[in-house]
Amino acid sequence: MSSREETGPPTILALDFGGTKNSAAVVALRGRKWQALKRQPSPPHPNASYDWETTLAIGRELLNGRTPAAIGVSFGGPVDFLHQQVTSLHASGWKDFPLARWVQETLHLPCQLDNDANAGALGEYHYGAGRGPPGRSREEPTGHDHDQRGTLRTPPRARAGTGDVR
Repeated sequence: MSSREETGPPTILALDFGGTKNSAAVVALRGRKWQALKRQPSPPHPNASYDWETTLAIGRELLNGRTPAAIGVSFGGPVDFLHQQVTSLHASGWKDFPLARWVQETLHLPCQLDNDANAGALGEYHYGAGRGPPGRSREEPTGHDHDQRGTLRTPPRARAGTGDVR
């Protein structure tokens, strides 16, 4: 990552490690549209090494020397949100892998990991269909709460991909 001074609004690098594709996107911190987006289909039997190398290469390509403020990572399978690691067995090399720590140490930037279903739901809540119909306030009770910074937090019993059905 470049350490040079950035111009324009701060950006976020979004990385998606999926079962059928790997993706990366760049968006302005307060933006609503991708500044850049690229998807790479996965081969028939991908493994974690392929996914790491491919997704990081796409992300670096899209950044084009810019340094984002942070990185958001979604994973297409079970995630231990508390420990920020993948718990998936669906592809070789992912079981109990500390993906957020690896991305953070590799790119030297803050990183947050979640299951792709949760990441998608948060995106819809903030920017898409989850904003509700006209006249409905987002502050109405939804069964979710917000932390001190206003970040939506999903109750553990409702977290997709964790296997927690309490």
